[in-house]
Amino acid sequence: MQQNDSLGVVLALDIGDVRIGVARAHSFARLTEPLEIIDRSKVDAIARIKTIVAEEGATVLVIGMPAYKSGQEGPQAATVREFAKALQVAVALPQKFVDESFTSLEADAFMASGRSKGQTSNDALAACLILERYFEEGAHV
Repeated sequence: MQQNDSLGVVLALDIGDVRIGVARAHSFARLTEPLEIIDRSKVDAIARIKTIVAEEGATVLVIGMPAYKSGQEGPQAATVREFAKALQVAVALPQKFVDESFTSLEADAFMASGRSKGQTSNDALAACLILERYFEEGAHV
């Protein structure tokens, strides 16, 4: 069972070069929901995340970490860690890293099934899957 730093809203981030998917859940109910897709070419992503954290009253940030099947970090991991470091300066919340392997593929399959309720990108759905892993497995990188 995952131990949370505190009860409250947990935000998950699926950090990509172009977009960042954001999902939320309360640490007690653990029902994930896609929240937002941040287009990094149009807004300052760190400033937007800081605003979301304040609006949602988040207590923890869960960040998807790219990894290979072997568990070793993928090449995108350095980029994610660099972003997370900059984010930590702006948003002083605990950061938890969770293996995000195959979450985008799972989100694509869900969207293809027609059950995505208007989502236009798999990024926020992938963030939901990352958040579910955080709650179910407690798998930290």
